[in-house]
Amino acid sequence: MTPHPPSPLLPAALLGINRSPKLPPAPHPALTADWATLSKHPDPAAAHLAAAALEATLLTGLSPYLENPPQLPEPAPPEPNPPLPAALLPIINRLLRSSHPAALEECLTLAIERSWIAPASLLTELAPLATTNPIFQEKVTRLAGTRAPWLATHLPALAWLAESQIPEENLPDSHWHTGTESQRLAYLRQLRATDPLAASALLTAGWKTASPREREKFTQLASSDPQSCDIAWLENLALKERRQSTKSAARRALHQLPKSPTYQRAATRLQSVLFIKKGHLTAHFPKSFDESWLPDGLTEKTPSDLGPRAWWFIQILSQIPLTHWPSLLNHPAPLDLPFEEQNAEPIVRGLLGSIQNFPTDPNLILNLATKPEVILHHHTRALFHPLTPTQRANALETELQQTNSKTLSPFILADIRDYPILISERAHPNLFSTFLSLWTPHQLKDIALDSRDAQLFATFIAPDSLPAALHHINSLPSLSSPGETFARALELRQSYLIHF
Repeated sequence: MTPHPPSPLLPAALLGINRSPKLPPAPHPALTADWATLSKHPDPAAAHLAAAALEATLLTGLSPYLENPPQLPEPAPPEPNPPLPAALLPIINRLLRSSHPAALEECLTLAIERSWIAPASLLTELAPLATTNPIFQEKVTRLAGTRAPWLATHLPALAWLAESQIPEENLPDSHWHTGTESQRLAYLRQLRATDPLAASALLTAGWKTASPREREKFTQLASSDPQSCDIAWLENLALKERRQSTKSAARRALHQLPKSPTYQRAATRLQSVLFIKKGHLTAHFPKSFDESWLPDGLTEKTPSDLGPRAWWFIQILSQIPLTHWPSLLNHPAPLDLPFEEQNAEPIVRGLLGSIQNFPTDPNLILNLATKPEVILHHHTRALFHPLTPTQRANALETELQQTNSKTLSPFILADIRDYPILISERAHPNLFSTFLSLWTPHQLKDIALDSRDAQLFATFIAPDSLPAALHHINSLPSLSSPGETFARALELRQSYLIHF
């Protein structure tokens, strides 16, 4: 007798993901009568489980229905790490249903930090969110643990886990020669860490056969940690690509390598427009746009809020890492100097462009965040990008102290929507009280905050400061509608933080 393949009912029922009120068709004619009876069962969940048991009996050969039953899948590998506490599951499901993405992200992050493993039922609930959001995809991958390849094989909704579980130690050469894009990238990353020269040679030899997307990925990998041995292929191959994103990544890598011709041209340009004069960092805008700058990524077309000479000047500054400015300007700490007053804005925008393009010491960024020129021109966003949430809160606390301000500007509120902060009552007393005062009706007249902001901003309070924050909120004479949402979100955080 020809064996019948198993239906998707068994893995669906065992993993707890089947929410259909109707049973799928019977997997074998011998089960038709039983299927008809179960279809009338008042509890669909119980009917699915009973049907799964019947199917399991049939497929394991314990009944005479099949002479040659198909083999069931191998069981999932054992998990060395502990499971997520059962008490957290209904809370996480509540966060999913009620659309609290910031709180859900925090809860999953804390679970990952404790090496907890999520049950398959939760992973499949998270799958739709993970497939559209890279942040949650990484978290679901971590929560899947060693079962990830098994789940990817048996559950279509989690098939992407197979690509995300590539180990990066002792990868075989076959990953480069016959592997997927992700496997090739992982192999190249491994080789660059152990033998950058060999990685450069391998990449040069395989450049023509790589797809445009792979070339872009390889170049982006090099831009995060460029080596002198990369100069040749970056200059001769990557810079000649048609894809602009590949060219941009190549320039970003070369602008970190002083021996490269691209860097040397950029350094000469910076030295021609930025000087130290009478103890001030001073600008000298270029008089005209040089067509030879175009291959180096500078553009002549000017944004509407800038003059052309200022725009060219800003681009020139943005192409050199701040860590290289002392040697090029022959000064140990040029950014500690006051900026020339009449050109402070373009100088600030140029150095912030450099911070966005290249890795920068967080301590240097924190020092810049407190400079009057930076505060005056509302450029917190560019500084926030490379900092941790606590470092951003430190910068805002210093700014509030220096300006003696009692409120947060709309510029700051727009910045922290994209770059979260972590506020401690003890470390940031001014920011703590100012932040919590946002939620009164009086403050909301001048600042536009809604319920989504309230849910997000509630995650900005450090866990050990939650009781003080709730006490402060409850002591306010009245709350705006978003303020009430903010208070409820704080209470929601308390409900799951007690489990960590």
